[in-house]
Amino acid sequence: MVHGRRYGLVGNNGVGKTTLLKHMAAHDIDGFPRHHRVLHVQQEVRASDKSVLEVVLASDVERNQLMEEEQQIMARQLQRDQVLAGGDQDAAGAPQDSDGQPLPAPPPQ
Repeated sequence: MVHGRRYGLVGNNGVGKTTLLKHMAAHDIDGFPRHHRVLHVQQEVRASDKSVLEVVLASDVERNQLMEEEQQIMARQLQRDQVLAGGDQDAAGAPQDSDGQPLPAPPPQ
């Protein structure tokens, strides 16, 4: 496997594709690199208006968590910008990290 590449697994029914992917995702295969991330999409997906790409992307839990965190950060930034635009800099509060903890002050220049 080459870093940065994405692979798909194709084969006839019943040859063990799903079983192999489940074991790869669970890191149950000796010698399979633990740093590799394996996503497994259900074989049978209920009919919906979602595209194949949307279904596959929805299975990426880490990506979804990062996107949710991005939305929260963007919402806080928008709120802070709106407060600052109104001239109330004290109400904007100190910058915070994703856990709501204050960020350290920048070093003096």
